Parts: sequence; C-alpha cells; structure tokens
Amino acid sequence: MTPTRKSLPLEDGDLDALKRLRDPKSPERAAMARLAGLSVTDTASDASLLHAVFSIGRQALREEANADGYAQLAAQQDKEDEAFHAALRARGARRSGVSE
Repeated sequence: MTPTRKSLPLEDGDLDALKRLRDPKSPERAAMARLAGLSVTDTASDASLLHAVFSIGRQALREEANADGYAQLAAQQDKEDEAFHAALRARGARRSGVSE
C-alpha cells in the first residue's frame, strides 16, 4: 500500500508532546521507542514521530477491542459450556494419569 499523507490539526498540548518526543532524554521518547519497537534518531521528522504515536495508539485500540471481544465470549458461556469444558479437562487428566 502506498503511504498517504493526511492533515492533522494539532493543539498546544499536542505540540508540547511532540517537543518532548524530540528530546532524547525525555521519558516520553523512551516510552515511544519501547512501545513502537524502534529507535528514534535526532533527525526524525515530525511526520515519522506522529506516525509512531499513531501506530502505538492503533495497537492499544486493537488490544482493547480484543479484550472486549474476549469478555463478551466469556459472558456468553453458559452452564452447558462450563460442563463441557470441565469434562474435557477431566478426560485429559484421566488420559495423562493425573487425578483431580
């Protein structure tokens, strides 16, 4: 896929955060590098820094959506599902010679 450039309005707080991301000694920069899995050079463009922040946010959204999905699945389990899984665990324990 070809990269596309989008306009992004930034407020004062966003610009302050971007300034901290440029600072090699800031905790924000260290956290960004750790979470994005990359090292940031002193010559990194604003666009590349913003892309890294966006990627971190996208990953956090995906993880949160997955957690919501897992919670919904767990809430849908009924007594019959629980009995089925308990029987599977017991069967596996009997096959391996482990008693419950």
